[in-house]
Amino acid sequence: HPRPAFQRLKIKIKAEIVTLGLGRPLEHRRQKLKLPTSEEDATVISDSKESIRQNMVEDANIDSTQPRGQILEQTSTLTDRHLQNQKANPLKTKGQYLTPSQWDEACRNPNVVVIDTRNTYEVEIGTFESALDPKTETFAEFPKYLETLANEYDWSLYGKRMDDDGKTLDNDNERTSTDDEEREEEDGDNRREKKKKAPPEAIAMFCTGGIRCEKATSFALQSKFFPEDLPIYHLEGGILAYLDHVAKRNEANVEAASQRESHGNHTAQQDESNASTNSTFKGECFVFDKRVALTEGLKPSKSYVSCYGCRGPMDRRLLLQDGEDDKIISNPATADNPSTKMYRGIPNLPPLRYDTQTKKYYLPGLTCPRCHSSTTRESLERFSQRANQMEICAREGKPHFRDGKNEEKKEI
Repeated sequence: HPRPAFQRLKIKIKAEIVTLGLGRPLEHRRQKLKLPTSEEDATVISDSKESIRQNMVEDANIDSTQPRGQILEQTSTLTDRHLQNQKANPLKTKGQYLTPSQWDEACRNPNVVVIDTRNTYEVEIGTFESALDPKTETFAEFPKYLETLANEYDWSLYGKRMDDDGKTLDNDNERTSTDDEEREEEDGDNRREKKKKAPPEAIAMFCTGGIRCEKATSFALQSKFFPEDLPIYHLEGGILAYLDHVAKRNEANVEAASQRESHGNHTAQQDESNASTNSTFKGECFVFDKRVALTEGLKPSKSYVSCYGCRGPMDRRLLLQDGEDDKIISNPATADNPSTKMYRGIPNLPPLRYDTQTKKYYLPGLTCPRCHSSTTRESLERFSQRANQMEICAREGKPHFRDGKNEEKKEI
């Protein structure tokens, strides 16, 4: 049988999928290299540096012909990266789980800071109503965001009761004069500094399926950015578990309401109780597969498609041929836009469009308003070739990618 025209197989083996940008883990080398598990154990390296150096040279593919100083520098770098990685190791420590049924209470508590650990393109299409958006492009940027966030609060007030004006209260619910004087003195010394906020009672994090927020809470607990006794929670199972729970909860509520009506026991108080169980998640949840995004009950999105360029979520309306909101520029190479010079000479380009909602350009089927301005000419050429291949496959009724091995099994 002829081989599939567009067969592709990519396999990557990684020591860790989510690294948080803190360094590469070396768990598979720990016993052989005698790597420390924490900063306190780092003396192991200096005590037996020569034997570890020899093992690292052999196991980490370090060129042994290099000067000794360069070898020591490389082995030390590997160890430092390993120690940094351990600061976000969920096996060592992580936040407390909140089940989907407990999560809404945390979201509705004004004294709990809820943080979305996902990236901007994910947050844009859906998040919890009270969540903070870190505005990160990659998960590696999250540690820096967490440090910046921690510096926005006055942690010296943590554990103290506050009034509406941000003043501490004593046991009799009165303002404490000593605290007032100290705060006034501090304010006088730091007039030019931005006034810090009263600290929260807890922090709650979430992500798509629960992996990133486990890493994030582990880092938050070990980073020393926050008080040691500050409760740090994360949503068990992530947004996906929550959306599944909400759908089942709604079905149960509908069934219970139907039974009450049939027995004549329907009350306004029960309506109010049902209203309090409404979902705190607004929008849709982006997922990294062909479904693109999911709604309650884990139903595939009808509003978003995957951008062929950045693979992020793109509003389906942008694929419409005659979108009323878009300005169509028939020939990108001649458009009145300095960036369009890069289009010249690339075959089979679709008409350039200008999305009036985002005020950005995009090429339908190749780029989206989010990624278009950062797309290189080389990438555009590759996207154009891929789009052409997909059109040929569609005309011939073939899938774009096939696993030839599975096809042979089916035929046998």
